[in-house]
Amino acid sequence: MDSEAPASVNRSPYHVSLVDFVLHFGRTERRRAIVSGLLDFRAALHAIGLVDGFQWIDGSFLENIEAVEERDPHDVDLVTFFHSPDGADQASLLRASPHLFDPDATRDRYRVDAYFVQLNTTSGKGTCVSILTLLTTGRQ
Repeated sequence: MDSEAPASVNRSPYHVSLVDFVLHFGRTERRRAIVSGLLDFRAALHAIGLVDGFQWIDGSFLENIEAVEERDPHDVDLVTFFHSPDGADQASLLRASPHLFDPDATRDRYRVDAYFVQLNTTSGKGTCVSILTLLTTGRQ
């Protein structure tokens, strides 16, 4: 960020190609394992029809955590903003692939700390009706 112009275009979020992301952040064996998990997670989302939206990536993975805290990153924090496929709702997405919406499972299997925001909700509750709520309570 430019401290002289904090509202400039040089402020996050940044639009970055996946190739550039991998090349920049996949510089160690541990980081490449996390990137591989992220790519597998994205493929799994595509497989259930989540192909329209965008993602924010954040967390210590984006920092030089190895120098700052003298440790490897553990995972990548990811927020997926998505449009549900035609005919699908959060409950049907959860039934199709519950492991994609279970925070412990996504961290263990994909090394992704995943969060979701549905963009095409018609619930009247805004965009943050949570799949996690469905997972933990079984109700919308």
